[in-house]
This record gives sequence, structure tokens and C-alpha cells, in this order.
Amino acid sequence: MNYKLYKEIYENLNGIDDINTLVKKFKIEKEVLLAILSQKIIRNTKRNYYKLERKKETLRIRWKNGESITDISKEYNFSPVLTASFIFQDMFSRRKFKEYMKNPELIEEERIREEIKEVIERDIVYSPKYIDLQRKNGIRCEEEIKNWLLKRDIRFITEKDARYENFRKTPDFLLMTPFSVGGFEAKWVESKAGFGDLIQFKEDFRGQLRPYVRLFGSGIIVYWVGHLERLNGFSNRIIVVSKKFFGDGE
Repeated sequence: MNYKLYKEIYENLNGIDDINTLVKKFKIEKEVLLAILSQKIIRNTKRNYYKLERKKETLRIRWKNGESITDISKEYNFSPVLTASFIFQDMFSRRKFKEYMKNPELIEEERIREEIKEVIERDIVYSPKYIDLQRKNGIRCEEEIKNWLLKRDIRFITEKDARYENFRKTPDFLLMTPFSVGGFEAKWVESKAGFGDLIQFKEDFRGQLRPYVRLFGSGIIVYWVGHLERLNGFSNRIIVVSKKFFGDGE
């Protein structure tokens, strides 16, 4: 994806209510927009968490006066689940709140029960439903890479296998038999189920990719939902690909 298009999407994507409109406008898959929105929510949460936590009493009063958790969270462009956690902090223990998030039918009071159900559906990052979905997506993506490597008789060890070999930093797939991509030799593969923008890539580079290059040499990172075109100019020892590479060949 080119940066100009990404920037326009990012600036106009502020909640799940924007998804369908932007799918039609930009002719982009829904999963791409959901991934970009997830990143935006996470970044807003990191930036505003403590600021909003300090307002929890005000949030609670507004909710008691009839405003919904969803409307309050929209106003602050903040996670509905975390907004609910602030509002109910003095009403439920942390353990009980987590229990209600997993099974809202346990909540006796109708208003709270129905609002929590709505919160679970609208929060695509912090609700148990979407956390589980993200976990399953991560597993599915790694399985596709595994099958791709096996079909080509490329020997590898997984991150789990590598731990037993006492490797300090390990990619998802460390290749025992490297393969070439247009003259580029790949010695490892790292899988990310989300979208690769510049901020995400720099975080991944500092935390994982740079150590992999130092320890094992050049490699591939796959952002399954897609990535910015400019990422492939960041390092000559890392190739950035999307799901097409391990699906149909990129």
C-alpha cells in the first residue's frame, strides 16, 4: 500500500462504524481496515490510558446519569472495554469484571448486561472475543508458513523448538536450509498477523528483526494483512512481504 492512501485511511478510520464506508470508498478488504484500526486503538490507548483513568469518577457519574459506555468511549476515541473497566472499577473486582467480559449473561442487572454485550462486540482489540480471534489468526498464519516450507522441502526449526536449543532470540521459523528470493537469501521467517506500517515495523525491527539479523543473517517478515511499500527500503537484509508470498507466491 502506498503511503498517501494509508494516511488517508488512517485519518478517516476512527471506529468500527467507519469500516463499511471506507471499504466501499477505497475498495480495500475489511480485514485490512480492521488491522489498521486495531493499531490506531492500541496507540491511542497507550497515549491516553492514564489521562482517562484519572477521569474515572467523571465517567462513572456520566454513566449513572444515563450515558452509555459506548458513547463515552467514542467521545474519547478509547477502548470500550477499558472505558467499562474504569466505570465499574469500584463496583466489581478485577476478577469479577474479567468473568463478566467472558460471560455477560452472569450479570444480573439488565442495563449493565446489555451494555457489556455491546462493548464486547465493538472492541476489536481488548474484548475476550477478539483477543481469542487474534490468537487463532496468529496460529493460522504460522501454519500456512509451515506448510509452504514443508511443500518445498525447506528444513526449519520453530520458535518453540529453538528454545530447547538455548537460542536467546528466535524467529518463528529458523531455516536450516535457506532459500533464495530474487538473489536474496532468507535464513529465517517472522510472521505478523497484522498490518505493517512504519511505526509497527520500527517496533518490530528494534525488538526482534535487528537481533535476528545479527544472530542468523538475512530474513523475511510477513505482515499477513499487508504493509506499506516503503518498508522494503528500510534494510537490505530484510524483505517485507504480505500473505500473497506464502499463498500464491509474491
